[in-house]
Amino acid sequence: MKGSAFLTASFFTLVCLAQAHAAGPEYMQFGDFGRCSDMRLAPDQRIEACSTALATAGMADAKQIGGILLNLAVVHLQKGDTAGSLPILDNAIKYQPNLWQAYAMRAEANAKLGHNELVVPDLDQAVAVAPRNPGPLERRGHYFMYYKQYDRALADYNAAIVLLPNNPYLLASRGEVEFDMGKNELAAADLRTALDLDTNHRLGPLVKGMVAAAEGDEQAQLAAYTEAIQAAPNDARGYYNRGATYADLKQTDLALADFSKAIALHPGFTLALQARGRILLGQHQTAAALADANAMVNADGADSRGYLLRADTYVDLKRYDEAIADADQGAKLDATSSQAYNDACWARVLAGKDFDVALEDCNKALSLSPNSANILDSRGLVEFKLGDMKAAMEDYNPAIAAHPLATSLFVRGVIEAKLHDQSAADKDFAAAKATTPAIAETMASYGVGP
Repeated sequence: MKGSAFLTASFFTLVCLAQAHAAGPEYMQFGDFGRCSDMRLAPDQRIEACSTALATAGMADAKQIGGILLNLAVVHLQKGDTAGSLPILDNAIKYQPNLWQAYAMRAEANAKLGHNELVVPDLDQAVAVAPRNPGPLERRGHYFMYYKQYDRALADYNAAIVLLPNNPYLLASRGEVEFDMGKNELAAADLRTALDLDTNHRLGPLVKGMVAAAEGDEQAQLAAYTEAIQAAPNDARGYYNRGATYADLKQTDLALADFSKAIALHPGFTLALQARGRILLGQHQTAAALADANAMVNADGADSRGYLLRADTYVDLKRYDEAIADADQGAKLDATSSQAYNDACWARVLAGKDFDVALEDCNKALSLSPNSANILDSRGLVEFKLGDMKAAMEDYNPAIAAHPLATSLFVRGVIEAKLHDQSAADKDFAAAKATTPAIAETMASYGVGP
């Protein structure tokens, strides 16, 4: 599988969140204190217990109050009341400033609400107040991994593993980062070690599938993820991973079925929504693709990928102003995304306006992904629209040499015709039509023709 597999739940979620009551004193194990932290109880029962515990807590015992508030925030997060958890976490930190779990949870809540600028500072503070605890390092690494800041994620996982060697969840997460970075041998070694250490068998087939991915054995991947689904049919991750493998194998119908099952089990599963949305957009099922893009944005307003899927869908619908707004938002959320700047460039040139801004966007995109055929194709069209045929040809020639897109071939043919080289023009027109029969009609809708 070429893309990232959604492998493990955060170690923080598996261990630290479930033990939030450990932030308080031992007597929180009893009475209302214990019920407040008892994750076996229904959320409303826990809220009632936490409220009673707060009412009876000694105001001088800041640690006690901080622990109760932390557990109360956990319940609100579990109920989906993300906004409601924030003032509770603020108070928990007020009473217990060294409570790293509260900073980490507040970061997670702000990420869900799209307050991306607040996330890393809280994760940094969690690490600062508990420098010898692997939990905050893992949480920050998990965040960096999700947003594809792999170097920073790897540094945090390395540091966490120094503090807690031989932890299978940390090793599995590091293996996933290494896989996404193309370090397949290191990934396979970490993932195999994680499997050997996983005496509780909580990783199992999912990690087997990642090992197979790192070793390039797609059939073994499918077998492992099928085993994962059979072992845990209500776990969306197995369906997502198998769907991603089917997508790499170009078995689109099977991929769509698995992504849809993953989304049915976990409606806010943004990776599955993105994967399904991209396939649907490629099939020009724009209404369905737009629904998936909207669901992504609603589920995680801090993830640029939802905005970029929606921008590409709006382009397909010729709703260019909306495409520009979403592409700009994607670039704002992730200034390292060449796709975001390229999407903004492309939407502007198709809208027929702001060509100078479009050119700046394409230049930024190329600075992040030099020699990208897609970006050179976009910039070539901007230059064509600006009347700079020489610059356009200088972009289209290497773009076509690397990856002969129909748009590049067609516009180069138009330029060649304008330069009275009809033989070369006809050759490019024919090559463009061979891969995309309706290319002339499409380009005419963009105002481009011989």
